[in-house]
Amino acid sequence: MSQTVDDDVAEPDAELEPPPAADADEPSERARVDHDGLGTDRPNRPDTNGTSPDGLTIPPGEPGRVPPREGHGATAPAPSETRLGLIGRVPSLRRRPAPLTSRRALVALALAAVALIAVAGVSARSIMERPTKVVAFVAGPATIESEPGGVGTVVAAPNRAVTIGFNLVGLNAPVTVTSVDVLEGSVVRIGQPLLSLDPAVLRENEQQISLTLAGDESSLYAAQHAAASASGSGSAYLAVQIPALQAQVGLERQFLAIAKGEASAITSPITGTVTSLSVQAGQVVKAGDALMEVVDTSVIDVAAGIQLTDLPTIRPGDRVELAPSAMPGVQFTGRVLTVSPSATDGGLEGTVLVQASNPPADPVPLRTQVFVHVLAPQRAGVAVPPLAVSNLDLAPAVFLIKHGVIRVVPVTVGAADSSFVQILSGLHPGDEVAISNMQRLTEGSRVRISGVVR
Repeated sequence: MSQTVDDDVAEPDAELEPPPAADADEPSERARVDHDGLGTDRPNRPDTNGTSPDGLTIPPGEPGRVPPREGHGATAPAPSETRLGLIGRVPSLRRRPAPLTSRRALVALALAAVALIAVAGVSARSIMERPTKVVAFVAGPATIESEPGGVGTVVAAPNRAVTIGFNLVGLNAPVTVTSVDVLEGSVVRIGQPLLSLDPAVLRENEQQISLTLAGDESSLYAAQHAAASASGSGSAYLAVQIPALQAQVGLERQFLAIAKGEASAITSPITGTVTSLSVQAGQVVKAGDALMEVVDTSVIDVAAGIQLTDLPTIRPGDRVELAPSAMPGVQFTGRVLTVSPSATDGGLEGTVLVQASNPPADPVPLRTQVFVHVLAPQRAGVAVPPLAVSNLDLAPAVFLIKHGVIRVVPVTVGAADSSFVQILSGLHPGDEVAISNMQRLTEGSRVRISGVVR
């Protein structure tokens, strides 16, 4: 057995005395070693630094003597000893790790941390500067199925309504209405009696009635002759003026017939519905008073409010789908007559006048509210998908791709449908715009095109 001491407390400067002579009764150190099975012929002699050749430490105070391995004089083994076969215990050769408290260790840790942060920063910056993959759309011509809509009201067509009035130029004497034969909303046929007048005043003014009739017949003839060669706005004006003159001439002929005693009542000049009835039996009327109106509702007009931004896409003659709000299931079609850019509804809408045939099976009454959809296909010279345009309703702009770099370009938009938006300014045919990963794009962003859509 041998007792070990910590290397830290050993005294390297202790002087060693020569070993005493071996006792004759004791086996020699060589024999002891061989007996223990070490298989060496090296005597277990101490060296000059306080240890034996086999690595055993010589306790202080007993130089030159190997401590007893067992029996009398042996001490308890230290925890650091390790048993090796039959030779007893030898000290462990492992050293305890020194704590990293030195200045050099702290400096090394700090440098390592700085290097790690620098590497992480470079990696993050390289990721941020990596080009964004985008799909590009090539701007070009497209057909846009524009369907601007609005709400309108059914009104009488100007050339389909006849006002029954006491309009005799030069006749100043009042006339008494002797009877009224219809009610508001009555449907009448051409030639059906509407009301009767006292013929006495008319007989007294027969000559004046004849002169008025001759003048209006001349105006009607001139208008009809002009309409044969008129075009554009002139033709549109005459299309309204001629029916009004025809109705006035017809009424004056009836007044003249009553004055001559050939008739006693004013009859309806057309088949239609009585509206704006403003007279009753016994009432006295004078020149210029309107008595009632008869409207041919087989053809009706719808005055609809349409957004000003949609008006440029609408043309006279465009097909229109109409659906009365109070008549579920009833639908009919018409054509655009005129487009007026004059702002209504607080400056947001213009007016589109639509004319349509009233459905015979389900005639739509006047003043009925109608939903309007104008079918106005438009050929756009430059168009892009709606997803390519950001802030479409406020400040529309696109992400234009130039040499792998994004440019944010404001654009002016026109007609639009679910597939395309017309670009009136800001883009040219062949320009490429981003249609993916747009949330990651800003002015100057670097991009890589991963696909192209045309």
